[in-house]
Amino acid sequence: QDRHGALQKPRHQANEATRSSSHDLFAVSGDLEPVTAALRLQVQDLNMNPDEVDPPERLWHYTSGAGARGIFTSGTLWAGHLGYMNDSSEFDHAVALSLEIALRLRDELEDHKAGLEKWINYLTDSPPERWTPNVFAVSLSESEDLLSQWRAYGTGRGGPFCIGFLSETLRQQAPRIKVPRGRGWRMVRCIYDADEQRTMLEGLMRENLHWAAEADADPHLEISKKGAALEFSALFNAVWGTAPIFKHPAFSEEREWRLILGPVDPAKLTVHWVERPHTLAPYVEFPLHDEGGHLEDVWWIAGPGPQQQLAQDAIGTIARSAGVTPYQGWSSRTPFVP
Repeated sequence: QDRHGALQKPRHQANEATRSSSHDLFAVSGDLEPVTAALRLQVQDLNMNPDEVDPPERLWHYTSGAGARGIFTSGTLWAGHLGYMNDSSEFDHAVALSLEIALRLRDELEDHKAGLEKWINYLTDSPPERWTPNVFAVSLSESEDLLSQWRAYGTGRGGPFCIGFLSETLRQQAPRIKVPRGRGWRMVRCIYDADEQRTMLEGLMRENLHWAAEADADPHLEISKKGAALEFSALFNAVWGTAPIFKHPAFSEEREWRLILGPVDPAKLTVHWVERPHTLAPYVEFPLHDEGGHLEDVWWIAGPGPQQQLAQDAIGTIARSAGVTPYQGWSSRTPFVP
């Protein structure tokens, strides 16, 4: 542990019995390593927003008072590990959907039958106890001052607050942040419609299988996997590329976008830990500006509460002290019910 509280992947010093009964959050199965660099590059360039839907001018991040203070003073957003977020079960949905699609494609795509069989057998014969993809995300919403968002995310002391960032600023900042290994930062829209999810995942699975076959046949590419193993990795990337943005239709009111990092190798990142009810949760930082810069054109809303004006004054003082310019804030119109 360093002086900032950041942890690198720990070295276990327990006996074999202890190690076998615990689960290493950051462990990555050797069979699930990302596809080779040449194929991964193409996967990264996929359009994950097929309808060309642009975000609104501003996206909103709901947080506690301590969270709002930290954003202004540090100039960063915290991206939580999806395995520890409230909707981590969405990964189960994406995996189940991939199985449904793979069973159908197996009879249609004869040339890729071996890879599809390998994926199907993995999901049905020996699936992991829980999915822990090393993906980190910041939740943002198109909706400001939304009651369900205040209840879900604006909890904790000193708040809550809803902070609005210019969407274009976030989108331009994401690719500038260097990532040592894995898929870099990108901003994507969450998908709630089941038919749209199925269409997107099937299209990506088909494309990745096609690219895997091309890479396998290219004599100029040095790849560590061949045949069914390469196609398995391609399917793995397809699922992990879409699972972080597939959400249950019941949450469609959120109109969520996400800043997503991963899958990545956490050993190459600075991973921090924060206290949550009953556990510690890992997160990484998303810098909102380059080194030496400052936050610009930030809005905020002081959430429902008995002391909204005091909260408004406090966060305004913090923003000024942090050099945020320009900025503006106001109080929530959502009634406060103690």
